[in-house]
Amino acid sequence: MHVFYTPDIDLTLELPEEEAAHAVRVLRLQPGDEVMLTDGKGCFYRAKISIADKKRCLVKVLEKQPQAPVSIKTSHPNIHRTDVERGKAATSSFVEEPYPFGCGSHEEYGSHGMVGREGD
Repeated sequence: MHVFYTPDIDLTLELPEEEAAHAVRVLRLQPGDEVMLTDGKGCFYRAKISIADKKRCLVKVLEKQPQAPVSIKTSHPNIHRTDVERGKAATSSFVEEPYPFGCGSHEEYGSHGMVGREGD
């Protein structure tokens, strides 16, 4: 099933112009075809195309599917780089709280500070 980015799906039941053009002209989707929509904020919507022409694609939302938060574990030898990588991961993946952990003899950090060292 095709997934389309629709940041304003709560306000309007229409795909953005660029997404609509791709759906109709490239993928040749027609009224009655089902698609998945995402608002970029952690929710997915199962929808059916109701009207499709060259510039517009209207949909009817069939089901809203909130997504569970994602937990990502990272390990970097350089603590400054860890901060940068955590920021990138958090902004691109709906991450609530990044959890760095260690490899080899590196220290592990959790929500309560240092957890311990592997190999000790």
